Amino acid sequence: MIFTGDSTTAGFEVADDATFVSLINASCARHGLRGINAGVRAFDTHQALLRYLQISGSVQHDYVFYLLSPNDVSENLAEYHYRNVVFKYGRGRVDGAGKVIYTPPSADRLTQGYHDFRIFISDNFYFTSRAIQELQQARRNATDVTAAHGEREREERKLLELLELATRAASRVNAKLVVAPYPCLNDGAELCRRIGALEALLIAQAGRIGFRAIPLDELTRRASAATGTPLEDLRFPADSHLSAKGHALLHSIIVRELSGPLR
Repeated sequence: MIFTGDSTTAGFEVADDATFVSLINASCARHGLRGINAGVRAFDTHQALLRYLQISGSVQHDYVFYLLSPNDVSENLAEYHYRNVVFKYGRGRVDGAGKVIYTPPSADRLTQGYHDFRIFISDNFYFTSRAIQELQQARRNATDVTAAHGEREREERKLLELLELATRAASRVNAKLVVAPYPCLNDGAELCRRIGALEALLIAQAGRIGFRAIPLDELTRRASAATGTPLEDLRFPADSHLSAKGHALLHSIIVRELSGPLR
């Protein structure tokens, strides 16, 4: 399998051997699944697709697994989804015909040095990281409150358009696209509502487009209840990234859903 997505896939918040991809690989002898972690921080659906296209022809695989973060849906419409990241590194997007549109980096050396310093601070000092996260969440919440119904429809259309391209790209190498929304781990009622709606959309459209949708939000809540593990214990207190317990649970769900004959 090739796993693609953003920081929720990359799993930098836990040890390398504790990510759900590493756990799948470590238990390969039991179920026959193994994978490559191609998750990258700040990626949206455009970039997850482009990353897959980069490596799909050189890695033999049966599945490409896209762990879809809810913020990806709105970021897909923005040229500068994370302004500082795009300034420094550039960004690729894909139009409806599959043509790549590239926004090159535009930061000079002084600006790059400033952003390097900010990344170092945010990665190594909790309170600064938390402040940045709160500001980003506040911006997302404001967007949710003010976004018109038509904007939400545009976001959904763009997501489905990109998933169609990913489905066709996977089929060209005899692989299957699997899409699972990142679960809500008691991150707030509004976010949980959005994730539930996103999961319903994926399930409704999977047959038409040809990918497989895994109801990861529902399955995570069921597993949490069955094991007596609070949803909050599956993530870090400071943010919504998976804790070691969360990665272990996600590993078990993916193995249960995908081991066996290709479906």
